[in-house]
Amino acid sequence: MTSNEYILPLIKKLEHLKTRIVFDSRYPMLKLLFHYVIPCFSSKRQIFVVFSDTMCRWLENAYLSFKEESPKIVEILRNASIIKIGFSEDVPFGRLYEQVPYGNPKETLSELEDLLSKLKNDDLLVCYGTHLIPALYGANTLSSILRIFDILPKWITLFAPEPDNVYERHVDNLIQRFYDVILRIKKEEEYVSFGEETYLIGVDQSYIRDIQPGFAKFCIEKDGKLVRISQTFLL
Repeated sequence: MTSNEYILPLIKKLEHLKTRIVFDSRYPMLKLLFHYVIPCFSSKRQIFVVFSDTMCRWLENAYLSFKEESPKIVEILRNASIIKIGFSEDVPFGRLYEQVPYGNPKETLSELEDLLSKLKNDDLLVCYGTHLIPALYGANTLSSILRIFDILPKWITLFAPEPDNVYERHVDNLIQRFYDVILRIKKEEEYVSFGEETYLIGVDQSYIRDIQPGFAKFCIEKDGKLVRISQTFLL
């Protein structure tokens, strides 16, 4: 079974929604982002918010490896706009839209709020590394983060990959309410042939009626594509 029977229809349903991608394995998350999410919305203006120079470097390394698998990614991201929160103006791809220097968290988030308030309903917004803000600075930043969600265009398409268990439980419970849909990627302990790792990928929570919770098992082919190896089921 190909991923087209499950992943692509699901990703298309997430247009104009705010989606959190919770993962315990970075590799399949990046595959999902670069091979499915970004190409699916290639006609949109692509905006990336990247927090910290370290996360920027990680994103650049992923891009450099995946562009060999999918040259289409290079063309799509050539004109991507990067809002960089960090010390340098280096960007992983595309062009620097604005650099927001490190500083007081509330001041940084206020400046970010001003920038994001200018986005449009038909934009794609990917937040990469922004989970570090409440993880590092605590729950005091949540009110500022909520303000950012409140000022975003109502129908913007947003994806925010976040590692599992990065927050304290009460913070995590609050943050998940900022999103319409929670996707989850979970590494399985069982293997397919030749030791290929398998992953559960699917909808963990949804506030959207026609997007129902459910998971399927996948492995990753050499070309980077996800291959479905099970029917959809609930955890």
